Amino acid sequence: MELQAVIQNYINGTANQNERNALTNLLLNLLPAQMTETDVSMDIPVRSLQLREEYRQKLADALFSLYTKVTRSKEKARQRILSFVRYLLDHHKIELILDESLTKENMSALERQVDLLKTLQKGMTKGQLLDHYVVTRKVIEGDLDKLIMGTKILGQHVKIRNYQRQKGELTYQSTVHPIFLPLNLTEVYFLFTGLKSLAQGREDSIAAERYDHLANRIYSQLSDYARERIERRAREDDMDLPPEKEFQKYNESIDEEVMAKGSKKDALMYLFKSGEKCTIHLSNAAREIIHNCYVRLAGESLNIVRIYSAPGKAPIREITQDEIHKIEFEYR
Repeated sequence: MELQAVIQNYINGTANQNERNALTNLLLNLLPAQMTETDVSMDIPVRSLQLREEYRQKLADALFSLYTKVTRSKEKARQRILSFVRYLLDHHKIELILDESLTKENMSALERQVDLLKTLQKGMTKGQLLDHYVVTRKVIEGDLDKLIMGTKILGQHVKIRNYQRQKGELTYQSTVHPIFLPLNLTEVYFLFTGLKSLAQGREDSIAAERYDHLANRIYSQLSDYARERIERRAREDDMDLPPEKEFQKYNESIDEEVMAKGSKKDALMYLFKSGEKCTIHLSNAAREIIHNCYVRLAGESLNIVRIYSAPGKAPIREITQDEIHKIEFEYR
């Protein structure tokens, strides 16, 4: 097989017609002229590229020359070239060493890792991430390793997880919300005190514990100056503040599945938010079990649990948290 046939196969495997047209223009119409300048042709056999380093370098030089000649949509051209280079490595074991100015990443490691927290909320495989970021496998594997082991981003210890989904392929997922809110100190104060106020006087409600925990997480993440300013006002309003020795537990990212299965309260909050179905075991004398149902929380303190046979239908039961023995559900 010759290089031109490899390029054509690569283009044919691209689903989007507009992208196929762009790749055809870039790799079949414009690249041949750059290859002539480096003394290598489109009909060079794949075997020659696999065996001869000097041919691989000439092809790499031609691709870099092509990149320098592009004046419109330069970043798109860079991504297309890098994606094709990765295709050569993955499908034909042809590794090209490109000029650093072509392979450098647009995002810094920190920017990319923060973006990964957002991208991985829906779960993606390594291959999907490589297509999404158009970076080398080594770069994306380094980012994933750091986030799986846990790393600090803006002072917060965050983690993602990996798990088998189907066909034995690892999927990576983040349950960390990646938005660092750009609030000023006054806005932070009102957010903190608002959450504390929602928690006060509702010790038995499903939401109170979560409101208080969120307020403490916000407080522990502030600078010493910000905490000092908020502390004076919060104590005047008789609000409990977490001691410094407890800050660490509020600065860790919490896996949502672990949290959702940690207590009835958290399970109900997760099911209310996600709309997933569950099975509820009641604690009454009959030990009733309600299969394949959905829940919504109601009441001023979200202490009423309404049970539905299907979303959008009228509730079939209304109970309190205390009437529930346990909840079974599959985290998705």
